[in-house]
Amino acid sequence: MKLADACTGVLWPLWSQADPFYSCRKLLTHAYERLDDAANAKLVGLLEAGDPKGEGYDAWHVKEAVRSIDAIDDPELAAELVAQLGI
Repeated sequence: MKLADACTGVLWPLWSQADPFYSCRKLLTHAYERLDDAANAKLVGLLEAGDPKGEGYDAWHVKEAVRSIDAIDDPELAAELVAQLGI
């Protein structure tokens, strides 16, 4: 079986357009500061609708935290913040 066939039969039904995560997947890749008010409201609404346990929001928040640490020019400060995260 080809990988494409396996994905079509198994993975793609999980990512249907009826799934709120499908609708917000691109918004999740954007930096928070690049989202306008409408995009942020849409992202929050879709996460509330399709993420009852808050796992998607948590993952997005961690991504944003890692981005902010990566932007720090001081390696000692960045290492201190990573240590505070418990990583």
